[in-house]
This record gives sequence, structure tokens and C-alpha cells, in this order.
Amino acid sequence: MSDEDLPGILSFLERFPDEDSCWEHLRDARWPDGFTCPMCGEDEDWIFLDERQRWHCYACGHQPSITSQTILENTNLDLQTWFLAASLVFTTKQGFSSHELARKLEVHQETAWYVQQRLGPHRRPLRPALVRARRTR
Repeated sequence: MSDEDLPGILSFLERFPDEDSCWEHLRDARWPDGFTCPMCGEDEDWIFLDERQRWHCYACGHQPSITSQTILENTNLDLQTWFLAASLVFTTKQGFSSHELARKLEVHQETAWYVQQRLGPHRRPLRPALVRARRTR
């Protein structure tokens, strides 16, 4: 998501009202031209396994999920919570403590801390030119 794509809370809830809308957005962002196996690059010889929410590549046997090889991989937190956390973290200038983020997401503080750690490296500095200017003085 780019900065202009980051919605306010009401816009966020309209755009991502449920888990399915988040899943579809992530799928379209990852594979805008349709699924391609991340292991072998196959884009035609696969099937989607509805009951497991995974693709199965017949070429190499790999079964990636929508979150595999992303910062969302191996988490039990639902996509809508991740999307809301990203929206909150990326749109605030001051940031959140893990305690405050936990209250906003209605999760345990440890979970909020984990989310912040995963999202942190992907947050761009707000004003990198100012930071560089201060360092050179």
C-alpha cells in the first residue's frame, strides 16, 4: 500500500469490512496477473485448494498460502487485524507504544509488540531529508 492508499478508520472499514476483502486485496497485490508459484515460477499448472486456503503447484508440489514469504507468514493473527495495524502504524507520525496498539487492536501487548517488530522495517522515515540535514551539521 502506498501512503495515498492508507485510509482513515471509516474508509478502512468500508474498504476492508471482513477477512475475505483483505485476502482478495493481498492476492491481487501479490499476483496482479494471476497466481505464480513462488518456488518454481509456474503460472499455469496449479489448483487452488479451498479447504486449505492454499495453491498447489503441480510442477514442483509447493503449496503456498496467501501469506507465505511475507511479513504475515506463520502468524495466527487474522488479515484484517494485520491490515488495521499497518494502517495505524503507517499513518501515525508519532507511532504507538505496543500497549497502545494492543488496546486499539484488542490483542495482547506481546502480540502488538510482535506486529510492530514485523511492520517496523517497512516503515519509511517521515522526513529523511531533515534527518540527513541534521546529521551533517
